[in-house]
Amino acid sequence: MHVDIFTQIGIFLRHLLEPVWRIGVIIGTLLVVQTYVTSLPAIAQQTPEIKINEVLAHTDLPQRDSVEFYNPETEPADISGWFITDNRNEPRKYQIPAGSTIEADGFLVLDQDQTGMALSALGEEIYLFAADAAGNFTGYSHGFQFGASANGVSFGRYIISTGAEHFPVERALTLGAPNSGPQIGPVVIAGLAYGPTQADEYIEFINITDTDIALYDINAPANTWHVQGIGNYAFPSGVQISAKGRFFLSPLTPDEFRTRYNIAADVQVFGPYGGQLSDSGEKIELLIPDEPNSDGSVPYIVAETIEYEIGAPWPDGPQIMRQDLDAYGNDPANWISGILPELTKQIYLPVIQS
Repeated sequence: MHVDIFTQIGIFLRHLLEPVWRIGVIIGTLLVVQTYVTSLPAIAQQTPEIKINEVLAHTDLPQRDSVEFYNPETEPADISGWFITDNRNEPRKYQIPAGSTIEADGFLVLDQDQTGMALSALGEEIYLFAADAAGNFTGYSHGFQFGASANGVSFGRYIISTGAEHFPVERALTLGAPNSGPQIGPVVIAGLAYGPTQADEYIEFINITDTDIALYDINAPANTWHVQGIGNYAFPSGVQISAKGRFFLSPLTPDEFRTRYNIAADVQVFGPYGGQLSDSGEKIELLIPDEPNSDGSVPYIVAETIEYEIGAPWPDGPQIMRQDLDAYGNDPANWISGILPELTKQIYLPVIQS
């Protein structure tokens, strides 16, 4: 077959330039991918990570149920049209009104009259969902669950040593300003043992105040303090703990526990409790009764939570002791292994039965 000179030149140029063309396609593709990848952080940063920072859920007039939002970003954030809800399965329950802008490192407080959302004094949940101008969710949300609260007392965001967020009861109401920090006491969990056997277990409590504390509602004495995480243990009626006094809760009878640990007669011991402290981690809560509701039900408020784990960042067990009684307890940085002699001078090694 005859091929003219021009066809031969075309074939020659195609073979000569094809590698260059392929390299160009590859470079072009890489540039597109690079442009797309580089733009991803910018897209993610369009939604400011606004935090629910303080929640007031139990109020009487003139106070109103309120939610405080905190903007940790370096630029103002407009959260108009975002959604808040007390049911995470219904994220569009209440829409934040127009004009809701939060300054950088600033706070915004919206009460129930502005949001249309009244919160439950008995406890529920509160969540914030980010939305764009069209009302579409951006994928960012923030919130937490909370229990019963006393009248006029709020829950506040608190960052522990591990970087985790907790939402304990606050020392003081500070809506529109930095949080006051967790309420500590009047009674705290000072130490515990979750082994090596169930008979070795105990929880040690200390009244850190300078006044006697009644472990019951003085206006309704039948409503006593409880401990959860070991079943639901209710302290007996009429118990008083002296100023700076300590007491123990054990799975043994008080007499058995005193014998096992050589506890002095003036230190109160309670038990037995029906559950067990887990050697794989446990959440222990000290609960205080609030005023009875009109239907006779009794709300219980969490006064102290310790959710220990086995292994880092928590210290080695099975006996661990709180270092600073006046600092937040549910933080592994505030606990060490063993028994602090200055706090537990009456405790010695268990009696070995021959």
